[in-house]
Amino acid sequence: MHQGRMAALIVCAWFCLGLEAVQVQAATIQTAPVQAAREAAPARCVSVPRPGDEIWIVSSRGLGCQAPEKAALRMQYWRYEAGRWAVSSRDEFLSGPEDLVTSFFVVGNDFSHSDTVKAGWTAYRGLVRENPDSPHLRFVIWSWPSDRLPGRRLNDAKVKLARTPAASYYMAWLVDQLPDEMPISMSGYSFGARIIMGSLELLAGGRTGCYQLAARQSRQPRRIDAVLIGAAIDNDDFLPGQRFGRSLSQVHQLLVFFNPADRALRFYRFLYGHHVHIEAAGLTGPVGLRRLGAERKKVFAFDVNGDVGRSHGADDYFQSARLLRVMHPFLFDPPDLDGDG
Repeated sequence: MHQGRMAALIVCAWFCLGLEAVQVQAATIQTAPVQAAREAAPARCVSVPRPGDEIWIVSSRGLGCQAPEKAALRMQYWRYEAGRWAVSSRDEFLSGPEDLVTSFFVVGNDFSHSDTVKAGWTAYRGLVRENPDSPHLRFVIWSWPSDRLPGRRLNDAKVKLARTPAASYYMAWLVDQLPDEMPISMSGYSFGARIIMGSLELLAGGRTGCYQLAARQSRQPRRIDAVLIGAAIDNDDFLPGQRFGRSLSQVHQLLVFFNPADRALRFYRFLYGHHVHIEAAGLTGPVGLRRLGAERKKVFAFDVNGDVGRSHGADDYFQSARLLRVMHPFLFDPPDLDGDG
């Protein structure tokens, strides 16, 4: 393990800083899945939400520091109905239609709850605008305590880094209750990508920080499709023995957007100290993929420098027609879980 990685496991009490009130308002570059995207037809105007789609918010804000399995029971749920957000419940969420792709979207740092919802709408609108005839979707906006804190930005980022294991646990806890046959996709930006990878690690039976899912005999490996945008994870985190070394066992396909010019991720290594040379996967792409064996074929890296320049903002990805077409097979077309997929 690299020097300084224990910074990610800083005292779990740091998670208690997220008690704000909730308001509803690369090594190997594989290109086969994106060739067709470059030849796709232009986008058409579509109504939002599309008929047949569902839009949800799930919030893990304000859960405090009690036992995580008890805190998870207090997560909050809303569903968009008739032009407004209606309070819902975990039971209603878990009883959703199994034929819809359930697609989780997770933001990064410095997002209030209302900012998170706005970013989720931007992502959803971009996806359905560019792919209007895609399969129906249950789009889930994941809200976690990532509001900007006063003081230095580096200190703020370190606090949010320490909160990501808890957010990963709550997501994994919820996904673990969904039917094994339900198709699932995930997209995450910056620390949101880290939360996704942490949840996959937990679903695989691993640990993230001081969190681990309770054992369940009937748990089956998932085949989740995921997209990582500006991923604030180490570029070797996928490898065996590393932080998310088990996560790929839960993955069907994983798309990693990386940008060597990302102006924020150039400072990623300072999360671990001033004398640590660790690079983010969102900056360099994943490294050492040859060590993954057969799972190497699951990982696709895509350089976006020509599309988003130096930007670290998620909106630039979801407003790019080309990148939306690249994401399409990962977010809308999960494997056939009853067949070979």
